[in-house]
Amino acid sequence: MPLKTKNIDENTALDGEGLDLDSLGFVELIVLVEQHFDFQFSETEINLEAFKTIGSLSRLIANKLTPSENVA
Repeated sequence: MPLKTKNIDENTALDGEGLDLDSLGFVELIVLVEQHFDFQFSETEINLEAFKTIGSLSRLIANKLTPSENVA
C-alpha cells in the first residue's frame, strides 16, 4: 500500500514500513537537509537512532539550529 501524506507523522520511520528510504535515499536526505539549513552533520550525528523517524530527525535538526547554552 503506498504511503499517503495523511499517514506521515513524527513517528513515521524513514526506512522499512515508513518512507522506505534505502542507503542512497538516506545520503540524499542528509545532503538536502545540510544544504537547506546551511550546516553539516558531524560523523557522530549520522547514526541509526537520529535517522530512525521523522521525529528523531526533526529533533536533531532543531538541536543543530538552537544556539548552544555552553558557549563561553
